Amino acid sequence: MFFPSPPGSAHATDLKDLIVQEELLAIFTHIARAFGFRTSLLDLEGREILPGEAHQLSRYCRLVQESLHLRHRCRENDRCQASIARQRGTAHHYTCHAGLAEAIFPLLADQHCVGYILVGQFRHDRTIPPDLHCPCGSLSPGALREAYQELPRCTTDQLQSILELLRITTSYILDHRIVTARRTRLADAIRETIRSSCDTPLTMSDLATRYGRSPSTINQALREVTGKSFSSLLAETRLERARRLLQEEPETPIQEIARRVGFDDPLYFSRFFRTHQGVSPRTYRQNLDRPLPSPGRGDEEHRGREK
Repeated sequence: MFFPSPPGSAHATDLKDLIVQEELLAIFTHIARAFGFRTSLLDLEGREILPGEAHQLSRYCRLVQESLHLRHRCRENDRCQASIARQRGTAHHYTCHAGLAEAIFPLLADQHCVGYILVGQFRHDRTIPPDLHCPCGSLSPGALREAYQELPRCTTDQLQSILELLRITTSYILDHRIVTARRTRLADAIRETIRSSCDTPLTMSDLATRYGRSPSTINQALREVTGKSFSSLLAETRLERARRLLQEEPETPIQEIARRVGFDDPLYFSRFFRTHQGVSPRTYRQNLDRPLPSPGRGDEEHRGREK
């Protein structure tokens, strides 16, 4: 038996960060439309994460939870079954306290359980459990039985096929998200290393050794996150720092600035700076002292000198 989350509740969980919600919601919705099953994504506390038509309680479940006041048993049942699935690490089939066939399987990310998927609200050929036959309040004796008969039937083979479909699709989504998150963390760490170590002769081999990754993996992570290669990021960082030093330390020799941005050879640094900046370091520094002409006036004066 499923239990809904409190209206308007939101839970910032690891699972919610990993799952592409629109994709999973579409999967759940199509399964609900095709088979009449209710499919739900739960966090580790048993709270539903994704809303939508695939998550609507059946009339039978609403009667059990609201008219018979058994919502607490639904909660206890789901938590208990989730714990069993988590311990086993595989899908777990069971019959809930209200006589419905359900299944739950853990979602694993890096071998750690991050949540669960529940499939249920369908019936076998069994009848309603005897302790649910007693009418309560405004619930007529036949209303519960009628609601039970409205539920879709499901064989064990059908349920197994649905679970396998969900396992494959959700595993693909999780794996993709985990790989993307790892590459982002790797790229962020490398960018920080470049910023803090650009005054040294940093090489791709140094990064590969430090992070235990191949050069191709490092470049792929950087390109996916920044759109640039290691050599481009290193050059940009060195150039930016060189410009700042030339501006903020006008008395510092060019040779010293070259050393502080990772160049042992000042001539090579000058060629590097001219290639990327268009002028030599010395010229760049000298031009910093010149006031910029006002718009239009400089062009007129320049044309006058040419005449």
